Amino acid sequence: MATEPLAIDGDHERLTAFAATHPREYERRVLLMALLGYVYLVVALVVVLGLIAGLALFLWWWRSEGHPTGLFVGLWIALGAMFVRIVQAFTFTPPAPKGIRLAREESPALFSLIDELVVAERTPRVDDVLLSPDVDAACVQIARFGVFGPTRRYLVLGARTLLSCSPDELRAVLAHELGHLSTNGGRRAAWLYGVRETWSRLLVSLDEQQSLFSGLFGAICGRYMGAFARYSFVLARQHEIDSDRFAAKLSGARVVADALVRMAVVQRAVQRQADRHVGAQWLETSGPVAQFRALIKSPVDDAQQQRDLRGVLAEPNPEGDPHPSLAERLRGLGVEARVLDAPAESAAQRYLGHELDALCARLDELWRDALAAAQGPSGVANALAAPKAELAKLEAVALEGSATADLRRRAQLTEMLRGADAALVVYEELARRDDAIGHLGLGRSRLGRGDPSGLASLDRAIELDTEIGLAAATIARDFLVTDGRSAEAERYGEIADKRVEELTEKFVERAQLSDKDELAPHDLSEAVVARVVEIVARVKPISRAYLVKKVVPDRTDVPAYFLAVVCANGWFYTNERRDHYELMQRLQDAVGEISTDITVAIVNRFTGRKGIEAVPGSLVYTRPPVPVGRDVVPIWGRRAQKLAFALAVPYVLIYVWLVVNLEPQYNKLSGPIILVPMFAAVGALFWSLRGDTGVHRQVGLAGLGGLIGLVLGAFVAEEEWTVVFVPVLALGLLRPPADVSRARAGLVVAVGAAAGLASRVIAHFVLMG
Repeated sequence: MATEPLAIDGDHERLTAFAATHPREYERRVLLMALLGYVYLVVALVVVLGLIAGLALFLWWWRSEGHPTGLFVGLWIALGAMFVRIVQAFTFTPPAPKGIRLAREESPALFSLIDELVVAERTPRVDDVLLSPDVDAACVQIARFGVFGPTRRYLVLGARTLLSCSPDELRAVLAHELGHLSTNGGRRAAWLYGVRETWSRLLVSLDEQQSLFSGLFGAICGRYMGAFARYSFVLARQHEIDSDRFAAKLSGARVVADALVRMAVVQRAVQRQADRHVGAQWLETSGPVAQFRALIKSPVDDAQQQRDLRGVLAEPNPEGDPHPSLAERLRGLGVEARVLDAPAESAAQRYLGHELDALCARLDELWRDALAAAQGPSGVANALAAPKAELAKLEAVALEGSATADLRRRAQLTEMLRGADAALVVYEELARRDDAIGHLGLGRSRLGRGDPSGLASLDRAIELDTEIGLAAATIARDFLVTDGRSAEAERYGEIADKRVEELTEKFVERAQLSDKDELAPHDLSEAVVARVVEIVARVKPISRAYLVKKVVPDRTDVPAYFLAVVCANGWFYTNERRDHYELMQRLQDAVGEISTDITVAIVNRFTGRKGIEAVPGSLVYTRPPVPVGRDVVPIWGRRAQKLAFALAVPYVLIYVWLVVNLEPQYNKLSGPIILVPMFAAVGALFWSLRGDTGVHRQVGLAGLGGLIGLVLGAFVAEEEWTVVFVPVLALGLLRPPADVSRARAGLVVAVGAAAGLASRVIAHFVLMG
């Protein structure tokens, strides 16, 4: 099952030992912690809502004392909006997993297999079966309304699993995934596993929302969830092993082991082939499923298969992932790993049949749509355009006539775009010049083809450079492990450990920046600075960038440069720490390709920012003023419409209460005149926010016009102070339909405003007689 990795602290070993010696007591404690989560959530919700109720009672008492309450109408509206948003945050339903929904009529054999396993394992019914381009296989449980509502279960099948496994192996994989829901191992264990997954997915989804009240939920429940996830980690890992055993009872331990080995070995082999032959250019012309189908057909000799098998068996337990290592899972099954031949018939051929090609094409299309949504329709092409142009410029010069720095960059770009084999000739030229990067690339390429002569090149890289030597020692150690030469691998492991210690000491000084550090102007070359500025200029949230050098006492050998960036904050640029961290990581990766001596730091709230700005020549980039693009304006408008809707709901509810408390003879006359336009305007605004077509936007404009008219009418008739919200409502008009003229959009707003104004004024005259 696919699960979010978790950072595990030193308590993991203690909990593992306790769970092994006292399994019942450990499970009982996890159960109490799970129940505590529900109590914690309810108490937090009651406290927050109690504060709102207390403020409401205060206003009620204030009114009963004869004091005017008109000044507090805005507070009533704010309280109502806060109540709605808090309830939404605490009852948020995470989105369903992405994929193509398979119908029973399209794949009857697959659904028959699933039905058979559901009955055999006594699991709840699976609501949807999805085909995914990403996930190997997973059984996803999503609770509606936060952690309180009913659960919907999705069985997600990865195309890679279906294409690589045999039908019997797929049966074992499905038995494992459904084993997570099974009550054969006890209802309590299955329930605890489901609660853990539900909390984890809920917090991840709320974190992606990045709203004020989802942040409130995370602040209230995040600390508890962190403690619960760490404490229940041992249980989650044991649950994975138990699911393997459930699958073994139904499919046989040998079949389960073969399925686990095949998925791990095939993934390793396909990744190796992609690194050698493909590169990043396939992103423009193909999709992940098509690439996988092509690479899985590549022939692999027996020796390489043995190396791949030893490699996956040598992988340690993944830290923070409840899935144990392959070796541990095989020990739990009591089965030895073996080299497998390609299946005569894949599970995809058996269960998808003639629909296989069409479904694979749809999966690639789904992946491309998601990529376009994240980066824009031409985002991939734009991202690759600059590296391709730079590589073409470098390739215009002969290898023998190129500078060493240019050859390094050429090798890097060639490998990134076309694969390691295409860069081999460049690495050979660098190695001829006795360059550490050249020896590293040459040795890695040779070992990737199973040629042990690459070890000599890696040895030379280790001698030439400390940082590159760490990578070389790691590659050599991994190759020797997969080649069955563990004793020789230990020597490279010791070299790698020693280099890690040296680099850790070096990077501690390089990575830390405080307001007490001594800073000096940088001495980087103009070419390096120009490339850094080129990267920074492509990141819109950055308004200014500074380059400084940190003076490290008694360590003149440590080149510590800092790229200090200041992010713009505004309506569409967030100031969230998580966003800043992700931005800093992306910048660090990009800048690290230019120089590993430069550390990126976002200094918006850094106390030593003025000291950085005072260093002569530190300012290397300032974003020029740019007019707001037309594509940004509708984003503002939509957000303003959401705010208008949040304010309008309690506003209407207050008027409902006022109308209900009028004398009956006035209710019959004024009620419909006041409330019907209000409900119509709020309903139109609500419906418009559920889509983004031209019709949705026109209806939204009409609803906003109606609300503006109602508020203006209340001011004209009774001098109601809610007219101060008109600017907010007007900001929502910045979401016009793209396929409608401005005149027509203005007419829609004018008609809505006139109707609202007229109804409110008429209602006033009716009330006044």
